[in-house]
This record gives sequence, structure tokens and C-alpha cells, in this order.
Amino acid sequence: MDVYTNPPSNTYSLGTLFTLPTKAGGVPAISIKSSNFPILIAAYSILIQIIFASLWQFLANLVLLFHALRDADAGRARYVALVAFWNSSNPWTAITTMGAFLCQATINGGNGRVSRPEKFHGIILFLLSVIIAFGGIAASIFIPNAMSLGPAAPVHPKSVFLPELEDIASSSSIRIDRLNAPAILRALGSTEAFKDVTARKNVDTVKTTLPGSNATHPRQRYDYRYTITAREFGLQAPLEFSHKVQGSCITEYNWLRPVPDIADPARFNGYVPFDLDPVEPILLDPTDNMTALWTQPSMGIEYHPSDEDLTITNRSFALIPQLAHAGSITASTDPWYLTEPFNSETEGFLGYRVKSGRPAMSCWEESLLCLHKTCTSVDGIKKTPLPKGLRIIVMGKFSIPVLTKIILSAGPAALKSVAGIGWTGLLDCASSTLKDDLDRLVLAAYLNSREVFRETALLGPQAGMSNILESANGDLFPGSADFVMLTGDVTAISYSSLIAIPVTCLAVTFLAAMLPLVRKMVLKAPTTNRRRASVTYAALCAGLRATQLYRMVDEKILCTPDWINRKNIIPLPPPVETMPRVLIPSFVGNAVEFQEDGEDGDGGDGGDRCRLTGADDGGRRDSSSIEIAIYSQTDAAAAFRAIRRSYLLGFNQDVQIAKRGFHRVVRRAKRRYWRNLIDGFSSSSDVFKAVRWLKFPGAFQPPPLQVDNVVYESQMGKANALRQATLERRTAEDDIANAWTPVFPPRSIPFSPEISLEEAQYATCYTGNTSPGSDNITVKLLEAVWHIIGTHVRRLFERCLTIGHHPKPFKEAEVVMIAKPGRRDLTEPRAWRPISLLSCLGKGLERLIARRLAYCTNYHW
Repeated sequence: MDVYTNPPSNTYSLGTLFTLPTKAGGVPAISIKSSNFPILIAAYSILIQIIFASLWQFLANLVLLFHALRDADAGRARYVALVAFWNSSNPWTAITTMGAFLCQATINGGNGRVSRPEKFHGIILFLLSVIIAFGGIAASIFIPNAMSLGPAAPVHPKSVFLPELEDIASSSSIRIDRLNAPAILRALGSTEAFKDVTARKNVDTVKTTLPGSNATHPRQRYDYRYTITAREFGLQAPLEFSHKVQGSCITEYNWLRPVPDIADPARFNGYVPFDLDPVEPILLDPTDNMTALWTQPSMGIEYHPSDEDLTITNRSFALIPQLAHAGSITASTDPWYLTEPFNSETEGFLGYRVKSGRPAMSCWEESLLCLHKTCTSVDGIKKTPLPKGLRIIVMGKFSIPVLTKIILSAGPAALKSVAGIGWTGLLDCASSTLKDDLDRLVLAAYLNSREVFRETALLGPQAGMSNILESANGDLFPGSADFVMLTGDVTAISYSSLIAIPVTCLAVTFLAAMLPLVRKMVLKAPTTNRRRASVTYAALCAGLRATQLYRMVDEKILCTPDWINRKNIIPLPPPVETMPRVLIPSFVGNAVEFQEDGEDGDGGDGGDRCRLTGADDGGRRDSSSIEIAIYSQTDAAAAFRAIRRSYLLGFNQDVQIAKRGFHRVVRRAKRRYWRNLIDGFSSSSDVFKAVRWLKFPGAFQPPPLQVDNVVYESQMGKANALRQATLERRTAEDDIANAWTPVFPPRSIPFSPEISLEEAQYATCYTGNTSPGSDNITVKLLEAVWHIIGTHVRRLFERCLTIGHHPKPFKEAEVVMIAKPGRRDLTEPRAWRPISLLSCLGKGLERLIARRLAYCTNYHW
């Protein structure tokens, strides 16, 4: 992971269509807040469930259509499977019913009851149900998550800024170096977080020992290379752009020469790279014990004179180690950190210091800027079709090797072995090697180069400095804002998935809704061949419904006339006055059969039972007898139904009287039932079954509190006891001795008291579900009336920052005690945790200040 904080919200745009660079190419996307992404995921999961529910309807219809197209007649077992499958409301129900069918077919399907093709047909239906059921769950889990393309959003054009360098010796140069320093430090900090994984795989480094190497003069070569693609840059276009870097460094001992024209030349040496003027020599004084502390370890840079030519791609430079006689707490045999024993009476804890004569590094680096298959230098990028804004950024950032920029800006931090913070002059030589330092610097150069475009947005407009990316009329040059920002506060959503899933849901749902209409049109169409496949399919769809099967049984047994909608999914029976009796399922022996329920009973509790047989229209008796139970209803219920049929509105006085009588009968029946149930208890299991029906007793009631053998039962007593035990156990002696010691900082950090309306709203309303304070004003209430109070809240916050005052109502806290998690003894005060509830408005002010402090910590080091 990178050591970067999320950029400010004004550096990126939400809700706008952009192209997100990925490994597969540019993907259209839209960014939303990460807090809204779970809601979107839930909504699209529901849409996918609806899609699979509609697909389930299609699958069921395809099964019946396949059955209708078969020429051979199906057996009874297949119709049983079809009825079970067709009447399953969802694939999970179908899995249960088809699983039961397969179990029965396997256990009891012998002797020709269920044939092998019918078993195979049941297996197919079972597998189809499993595929749809688990496919719907898998799709609702993985597809919405696959919509997320990462934490990216298009950059806001107003935040893109690249300062113009007026003169290398002017104050603008110093300001630019200061503005670029945080990016350098972030890159160096990220190298420590990467260790041996993640981004290190994008950088190739090789160390080679050269011939002629010995213990006193180790000769080594260090090669490195890396490539940064448009996807890593975050470019929306062109996606074919890349930055290729390769280089090499060799230890060079011949550049270290004595310095003439001094009193004692033996004490001074100087480096002369590329036959240039010697750099400032390092004082070598073995007799002076303070020499190691006076020396400031660092690394110098000397460029070859040809580097000023921007048309070349291969640039040479020298790395000059400023390490001679630097004190170290550990020993090392590395070429740069070769140490010798060091005895000092004043600094005896050091023990070692770096030997003089450390080799310089003669380096070259080839930097290529490639578009498609054409690679060129920094100056040659002007002739490419790259947008002008991107060309300006590239030329400004890659005019010199980024590795040298890292070293010049980091100072002592460029050396991994520097111990402590600042110019202490102390090293831990065993903690690093020449290769470790170069690995760290090359990786930092890769990370810094990768963020060059995003850093222009993080920098933001600076007062008193002109933006080189703006034209004369104040507009950005083309391509200046063609990149994306990376932040955990947003989530990029695939635009195609965002549109495709709702459209698919609407289309599939519409087609599923049209299926009943298609079947109805088929049945109404005139035809002479009633066994045609389409007619058979429509008949199966309607006839195998459980509602139609019930209608057929009712017409067969009771000869009920005047059923309507006999071809639809829901048939309707005749009026109840014409046929008062109905069929109900009941157990008869070891089977479930339909029995008749009539209203003309004798009013008894159980009713009469008789044996009847069903007859068809021709007067033939059915061979199977059907037992019909006639359940009589109470007179009050019968009267109530009769009056309700006469007065449908239900406001008539007679209806109300009958209703009260009916309720009275129901209460008596319930009372009689419970009395009989209790009197019939014969075992503990009967009691357990009855107790399971009881309702939950209510909210949690805390037990009495015991403190020092004193028991508190009242709410006020518990509150006072908890306050004394948890909040008043500290005294003034526990405070800081002198908390108001004046502080004199070396410099001030800009902290503007001006607050925008958006910043105040973001700090106050855009937060989680937090509890209100004693004023009971919640965040949702503030959000609802923000259009009225927003300006006043902003002025209040701004005034508080100006005068440095925190209002007293914001300091008042309502303390609530909650039980600590785990199984604890709630009678002890230690089992309770105090929670302070502050005003949501005051917490908004605190949140605003905290975010500003976090921002200052990262950008004003």
C-alpha cells in the first residue's frame, strides 16, 4: 500500500462519466461516494434476484414446452414431477420438491411405479433448479461487487496546478522546491511500506560484482529498470503512453583526489567527477574525536555537462557520498559504509566511523517517453500527438532524472542508514548497504514518477504563482485534466454494468409478464387440432396449476357449476349462496383426501361425519370412496357472515352487534382451549410446548448494583453510584503538573479561519449514525433543515475559529452507562462503561478542526 492520505474532496469530481484505465483498456465509469456504494450494491442485488426470478419463470415454461413437443405420452410419475415443479414458486422450493420426488422414486419407485426415463427427467429438473437457485445467489454476490472498478474518480479541472519557474535563482524556485518536497517524502515513506512485495515487482534491480574487486576497494555495478504505463499514471487518454527508464551505476575510486593549495593536504580529499571542479571536500581528522559528530552524512549530485541538452535520452550523473569519518553505532563492510574502530572518550557509545575514501557512483540513465511504439526524449515529446497539457507536465517533471530529484530534495533522508531525525551526523551502517540505498531511491523514483499527474491536483492553486497549464484566457490546455485521482472516499462503478443490469431486469421482467398473455392468446385462437404443441403447452401451463387442479376436483366430486376463468391461473368459484359447501384437505386413514365443509351443521363442537361417494355427470359412481367431514359453525359466526354479505360497508348497527357477539364467542373459545390445554398437561414436554408460545417478556432490565456491600435498586441510586465509581475516582493530583507551559514554535502553519458552506455541511451532516447530546438534535434533523440553518452554522463555526472559543453548550455531555461486552457480573460497577453524548452541532465543529489539523500534518511538514 502507498503511504498516502485521501486527497481533499475538491480535487475530484463525482457523478460524471470518465474513462478508467485498467489492464484490459479504458472502461467507462462513474464515481460515487464509498459510503453510498453498499446501498447501490444492495439495490443491484435485488435487481439480479428479480432477473433470476424471471428466468425461473422462463425455465419452467421451457420445461412444459419441451413436454408438449414430445410425441410419446408421458407416464403418471412424470406428471407428478411436472406438477411439483410447475407449482414451485421459486427454485428453492423446486429443489425441495424435486429432491423429495427423487428420494421417493429411488426408495419406493420399483415394480414399474417410476421408470428410468422418468427418474432421469426428475434429475434434470432438480439440477436446473439447483443451477438457478445457486446461480442467483452467486450472481447477486459477485456481479454487484464486480461493478466496483476501484477507488478512483476523475480529477477536478480547477484543482490542477503546475507552477511556472520564472528564474532558477528567483524565490519561485525555492517555493517550487518546497511545494514538491512533500511528494518526495511520501515516495520515500512508501518504499518502507512496500518491503519486498507489491510495487517492488514493477522495479527490476540487479547488483553485479565486477572483476578486480577486493576487500579494501569493492567494485560493484548496480543496474535498474522500470516502466510506468498509462494505467499506472492514471491517464484516461492516451492509454498507449508509457515511461521507460533504465540505468546503471558503477563504483568509481579514481575520482577521489588530494586537494592542493592547503596547509596539510594529507587531511583533505576531494571528488572530481567528469573532470569537473572538485566538490567541497570532507575534513578527515583521525585525532579529533568530535570529527564524526561534525560531519553531516549526505549524498551529493554532479551532472555531466551534456545533461543540459534535452534532446538526448541518456544522461550521466555522479553520486558523491558525503560519509567519510561519520560516526556509526555498528560496523559494516559495504563499499559505502566500510567502517573502522573509533575510540572516543566523549562519544564512547559510537565505537565505529566510516573510513575515508568511499567510492563515488558513476551513473547513467536512459529515460524514454513512448506513445504507441514510438519512443523519444523529453524534448522530442513536443512532436508527438500527445495533448499539450500532458506534454507540459511530462516535460516539467522528467527534464532531469527523477532519481537525482529524490536525492537533492531528501537531503540526509536519502540515506537509509541515517540514525535519528535531522542533521545528527550519526549512522547505523549495519542497517543498510549500497544496494539497499539505491534500491530505496530507485523505488522512490518510480513511485514519485507514477504520481506526477496526481501531484498537480494535490498541489492546488498557489497564491502569487502562475499556472503554466493555463492559456491566456484562463482555460486549461487540452489533456491537463485527463487523469484520475485515487482515494478511498470514492468508488468507481462500471457504467456498462450500471446500465445493463436495470435494462436486463426490465426486459426479462416484461417478457415474463407477457407469458400469461401469450398463453391466453393461444387458447383463444381457433384451431381444429387441439393436440397441437402450442395448445398442449398452454393447457399444461393452466391445467397443472394447483388452483386449476383444485377446481377440477371440486367440479368432479361436488359437481360445482359456474366456475369462471377455467383456463387462467386463478379460477373463481360460484357465489357462496349457490354452493355453501367446500372441499378441504384432511387425513383419512394413511392418506390425504378432500373432504366437504358445510355450513348446515348442528352447531356442535365436532360436527357430523359421513361416508359419501363422488359421481360424474353421467351418474356413474367413483370407485374410490371419499370421506367428507361436515364442520358446523357457531350461530354467531354464521349470523355475522350473513349480515356482512348484506351490508358490505360494515357500519350498520346490526353488523356491529353481530361482530361483538362473534368476538365474545371467540374469547370464550380461546379461554376454554387454554383451560383444556393446561388440564391436559401430562409431561414436562407438554409444558415446554405451551411456554414456547409465550411472548418475550420485554426489554432488558438491569439487576441491582452493589458497591462496597451497599445495594442500589433505584435508577437514581444506580446513577449516583456509577458516577462516583467511574467518573469521580480521579483527583486534581492526577492532572498534568503544568499544562499551560508556553510554547514558542519555530514557524507558523497557515490555518485560515474562513469556512466554506460546503466544508461546514460536510463536517456536520456527512457522518455516521451518531447519538445526539442533551439537546436531542440528531444529525438527520440537522441535515433536513440545513438549507435554513446552514449559513448560520457556518458563521458560528467561523466565529469560533476566529476568537478561539468553544461554546459552553458544546462542552456539556450527557453520560450514559452501557454494559461491557461478554458475560460479566452486572452488579459490579466495573461491568459498565460510561459513554459521553455530545451535541451533534459541537461534534461537527470538532470534526472540522480535526480534519484541518490532519490536512496540515500532511501538507505543511
